[in-house]
Amino acid sequence: MRDYAPAALRNVAFAAHSGAGKTTLQEACLYAAGATDRIGKVDDGNTVSDYLPEEIKRKSSICATLLAFEHGNVKFNFLDTPGYTDFFGEVCVSMAAVENAVLVANATTELEIGFEAAAQRARQNGLACFVFINHLDRERSSFESVFDALHVKLKIPVVALTYPLGIENSFRGYIDVVEQKAYEDKAGKLTEVPIPDESMGRIEELRGALIEAAVECDDDLMEKYLDGGEISTGELQSLIKKAVGQGCLLPVLCGSAAKSIGVAKLLATLEELALSPADAPARKATDLNGEATTVAADPAAPFRGYVFKTFSDPFTGRLTFIKIASGTLRKDADVVNLDRDHHERLAHLYSPLGKKQTEVMAAQAGDIILVNKLKGTSTGDNLAAPGAGVRFSRPECPPSLYSLAIEPVTHGDDDKLNDALARLSEEDQTLRVTRDPATGQTVISGLGDIHLHTLVARLKSSFGVDVNKADPRVPYRETIRKTVKYEGKLKKQSGGHGQFADVWLELEPLPPGSGLEFVDKIVGGVVPRSFIPGVEEGVREATKEGPLAGCPLVDIRVTLFDGKYHDVDSSLQTFKMAGSLGLRGGVKEASPVLMEPIMEASIEVPEASAGDVVGDLNSRRGHILGMEPSGDGTVRVKAHIPEAELLKYPIVLRSLTHGRGSFTKQFDHYSHVPDNVARPIIEEFQKRREAGH
Repeated sequence: MRDYAPAALRNVAFAAHSGAGKTTLQEACLYAAGATDRIGKVDDGNTVSDYLPEEIKRKSSICATLLAFEHGNVKFNFLDTPGYTDFFGEVCVSMAAVENAVLVANATTELEIGFEAAAQRARQNGLACFVFINHLDRERSSFESVFDALHVKLKIPVVALTYPLGIENSFRGYIDVVEQKAYEDKAGKLTEVPIPDESMGRIEELRGALIEAAVECDDDLMEKYLDGGEISTGELQSLIKKAVGQGCLLPVLCGSAAKSIGVAKLLATLEELALSPADAPARKATDLNGEATTVAADPAAPFRGYVFKTFSDPFTGRLTFIKIASGTLRKDADVVNLDRDHHERLAHLYSPLGKKQTEVMAAQAGDIILVNKLKGTSTGDNLAAPGAGVRFSRPECPPSLYSLAIEPVTHGDDDKLNDALARLSEEDQTLRVTRDPATGQTVISGLGDIHLHTLVARLKSSFGVDVNKADPRVPYRETIRKTVKYEGKLKKQSGGHGQFADVWLELEPLPPGSGLEFVDKIVGGVVPRSFIPGVEEGVREATKEGPLAGCPLVDIRVTLFDGKYHDVDSSLQTFKMAGSLGLRGGVKEASPVLMEPIMEASIEVPEASAGDVVGDLNSRRGHILGMEPSGDGTVRVKAHIPEAELLKYPIVLRSLTHGRGSFTKQFDHYSHVPDNVARPIIEEFQKRREAGH
């Protein structure tokens, strides 16, 4: 494959809700372009883009896949992104590397959350957007229903470029709204036919709406149109290209990917109307002094680029995907990794079609290429020719709020697991790995249960690490509710030197967040000064495990006010033991209580779902702090909620809002656990203690 100038490149992210036929549509595009000799099927597990074992098993995409192919005088770089919202991070990083997006809508359903989220992200990124309404050959499909929904949901003029010829089982082609011609489409073989009489009025209406929306982007043609002048087909096509590039229009096409109807038209439309890197606005960046700058897709400029994706393949190793922002990248190039301050040699450059890699000698500004075996470069890193560095911002991804605790099944695999998690974290910008100091668990957090269970499957298939899964343990605490005085006394005599220490401690509850205070009120030397640090050490060690559920003790003031010692049998160690005994015994008499972390959650939901969400929060022991409308049909609910009630909340919220809710959370304070909630937690701990766990 030769290198292509920026004007001959079309970089396109395909996005949709799961089940819309996005992968099948790209399969049909590849076949129509001659890039493949057959159309793969998701159900058969033989598509070009869904080649990972987990994707074949699930029959859906889980990773963005680059599909590079030539068609006519253009090179297309398609990025097939996952439809499940659990993998929306892949949509975010993909849309940061392209200039265009094709949003695939399912004609048999209402617009779904995956489509809406992708459309919103594409608009935020300033991409030229196209909609392909798919599945029009199926029963209960409706172009008009989806078209109307697009007008309602998307805040941009929506215009039809094609209109269905026939419905459901009789769907057989499309009507070109611009040319006002109808075509029967048999897998790209077009036969012009008369426009049905019943469709003629609708086509004229759609063409008029298209012209009215398009002339908004050109003052001269707007004036001509308002003066009654006729807009020619050539002028209209130029207007549409300009309007799409400026984000003023959302063109809609229709078809059936399964029957390859409308596929060739989609390819031709992308070639004609999609933004090339040469046409797209210069990319925003910052120079090495932190000053704002822009980088145009100029192949004669110094090389600048960034890694938008990495992937660890069990057979080919580490794969690095690079977006070339400027310059021309050649085989064996020496580049600087600005984020890690080292040089990388790009020994080979590849243009991949799924897992098939075609080596190229060079790639120009705007292109997307693959390099393998770069050990010191990760996702988000900025690369440049020596002395030409700039930094591009990383794409923002949704917060990772669903968590699992994992541990290796095989004893001794901890290092292997840590290495695998580090590599997966470099690939997936929505995977967060933490080691909870309070519970000692390794916790992985992502966008949902499917996301994390897929990552767990990859740990085994790609890295050979099998893990046990569990809910993360809530970092409960224990404290006391009343003041007590308690004697901690150690007295042992077994021949020779004995062990003796006697301390009196006063335990007082403190306000939440105070921690542990140790106060020395010894007078008269009843406990020698050299032994008092031992008492404090014993007290502090004893607070690591409370009597109720083995949780750390907090918010207690411990005052050492009296004691006794023996000249021979007392030591720092005996007073440490006495301090520990005094603390443990005193806590049991001081009305101990379990404490739980309370989170402040901010939950954004559609107005129609607000009542259900508030009712659910109340059932979760939540305390509503307030509700405020966001002005776009959503409501923001703020609440205090126990962390224990939020472990599965991303799944619950998705169900309550049909996937349209989102939330953030942060720790706020600790609070007493109600007795009816604390009782089973304490009983479970006591059973485990009795069993020796």
